Amino acid sequence: MLEPFSDDEDFDRDDCDEWPVPATGSKIGGWTNWWHTGTSARPCAECGAPWRQALAPATKEQPPGQAAGWLLGDHGALNVFLCSRDALHPVRIVVD
Repeated sequence: MLEPFSDDEDFDRDDCDEWPVPATGSKIGGWTNWWHTGTSARPCAECGAPWRQALAPATKEQPPGQAAGWLLGDHGALNVFLCSRDALHPVRIVVD
């Protein structure tokens, strides 16, 4: 089970200007670096639990601007999300 964010975090979920700055490039876990679509609050279709980012291969890597060798969307990332309650539930994939 992935640990869900608690409701007493030090930032306002509704004010994305206060959110931590996500890392760029490919990564495992962490904050999603939304490129075009912005956040997506749809819950897990199986149980209604929130999604957590598991993997995000990105088009650009470090150092900034260096091509990774593939193109995902419009130079974005292939975000793979898992259910925070049960990782055996269907994954959610968002190319952004």
